[in-house]
Amino acid sequence: MVSFLLAEGVVLSVVCVVASALVLYYYTKGNWRLIRPRAALPLLFVAFVATVCPVGLLVVDIEWGTTEEEVNGVLYTAWKVVFWLTQALSWVVLPVLQEYAVSGEFTTSARLKDSVKANAKLYAVMGVVLVGLLVYVAVLKGVTAANVSGLAVASSNAFGLLLIILFLGYGLAQLPRSLWYHSIRENTLSLHRWCAPAAHEALETNELRFSDLRLFVSKAAAAAAARGSRPPPARTLPGLGPQQQQQQQQQPPDAANAGVSAELAHIQSLLAADAGGANVGADRVSSYLDDDADLKKIDVGTQKGLVQLHAKVIHKKAELESLAYQWGRLVDDVIYLEEMEKLRMNPRDGTARRYTLGWLDQMYHLYVREAAFKAAAVFCGLLSVALLWSFAVATPVGHLSVVKYLVVDGGARVPLLQQFALLVLLPYAAAACYWSLFRLKLFELNFLVPHFSHPANLCFTAVFLCRLIIPLCYCFLNICGLVGEDGKSVAYTQAVIANMNTVVLLGENFNRYMPCLLLIVVAGTLTDFFPKLLSKCGLDVVAFSSCNDDPDRIQEGTDLLRQERSTRERSRRHLYAINPLRNLEDVEESSA
Repeated sequence: MVSFLLAEGVVLSVVCVVASALVLYYYTKGNWRLIRPRAALPLLFVAFVATVCPVGLLVVDIEWGTTEEEVNGVLYTAWKVVFWLTQALSWVVLPVLQEYAVSGEFTTSARLKDSVKANAKLYAVMGVVLVGLLVYVAVLKGVTAANVSGLAVASSNAFGLLLIILFLGYGLAQLPRSLWYHSIRENTLSLHRWCAPAAHEALETNELRFSDLRLFVSKAAAAAAARGSRPPPARTLPGLGPQQQQQQQQQPPDAANAGVSAELAHIQSLLAADAGGANVGADRVSSYLDDDADLKKIDVGTQKGLVQLHAKVIHKKAELESLAYQWGRLVDDVIYLEEMEKLRMNPRDGTARRYTLGWLDQMYHLYVREAAFKAAAVFCGLLSVALLWSFAVATPVGHLSVVKYLVVDGGARVPLLQQFALLVLLPYAAAACYWSLFRLKLFELNFLVPHFSHPANLCFTAVFLCRLIIPLCYCFLNICGLVGEDGKSVAYTQAVIANMNTVVLLGENFNRYMPCLLLIVVAGTLTDFFPKLLSKCGLDVVAFSSCNDDPDRIQEGTDLLRQERSTRERSRRHLYAINPLRNLEDVEESSA
């Protein structure tokens, strides 16, 4: 048994590490060399591993705990390391890296100091809350190492459960719906066309803002250069002789002006790099420049003003790059789907075959994709129903929990049932939760873009991953009925939640009943109430019913996408005119 669990643990660890590396590579493929500081990428990799490996660790831990009577010391130590590592990453390391990535300071030490200062408010609020809870614990039970540890676990678990309710509830309801909806090519096309007007408007607005910044920085740099080229005014300083006065007048231009010019030149170099923006008329740029109240407040003649301007440029460039990539990918997907539809109607269409990867790709999209997506949707739907039913009955009538039966009751008689629950249901719950988090688009910048995600966005996502993985493991143990005396031989219960009842309000009863609230989120998601509510609050959440209720917006998106495609076709014909041998195979195939 021990050798089997050891081998299984090694295999699951390797799978988790490889999966973490692939996810991080997917989101940083195009800009990983530009991520600063250089330690950010390794730390992000550690954060991703620390939020995926606990899934495999919990599988081994449950298998051990349901067959043995004593807690495994190695698993106990592993849970301690994972818990405190995720806490350190989510509350200290990653927030500092996130602020570092958007800081407007010009040196490494200054950016690090600025990032710590930006997180000082968070640390101050956390300190006040922690002191209050410590006083509460000291009055009731005294201050001991176990009580302090239990206080930290209870507070972290309570916050993580709120995230679980939101992300897991949304994911369990929306993931099967999304798979079924996208199984039909026409639905996917309608959704892309519905999203096109908002994506195009956001890109065009940010192009104008970016050009606005270029004009502002150019004017500031010209003014700084003019100030630096003028000699200092003649001054008669008391206490200096004639020769010393002459030497004073021959001093070079003010060093502060030289520093301002150098830093403005650095900002101009960021703006000079193409961020995906288009050429914008000077009159439109000037109108935006006049209306931008934030730029009017920036005094580029001071160090503080330069830092503010630098931070604004970093933010706007990252935002524009993300929006430009999203728009380009949206257009690519629509063109591809339209060509596949043409190929389905006419398999001998040579122009449509130019947009596919080969005959396997054609066979998959024409004959396999729809059935595969629908089968996956049905399978995920069944898993979601099993998990939601288990969450609903786990605390009041735990013996009715489907997951508990598979893991404990039926798993003792048929080990394959336990393996199915641990290797399918648990990873699916984690995948649904992570899927929701990776789709989150909060404010203007905090969302992930494949290949070109900003390091601040990656840190923002990794922070939430680290904060919800431990509570997610607790929720799964709860629906398995392995919390409390029934799970005394499970290392997680002894290493993480043994002293959680130190704070009565955040103790075991709170953590057992709190996950039931995700049923409210599920109901709101299935009825599209929460997606519509969140979209009105400024969050980019798409309700499938909205696509069918707004044909005018779909038509507007169709026109925009058709115009963009025509522009691309003209560019392609221009390239063929310059170099007739370019993509010769595509030309021959299209004429076949």
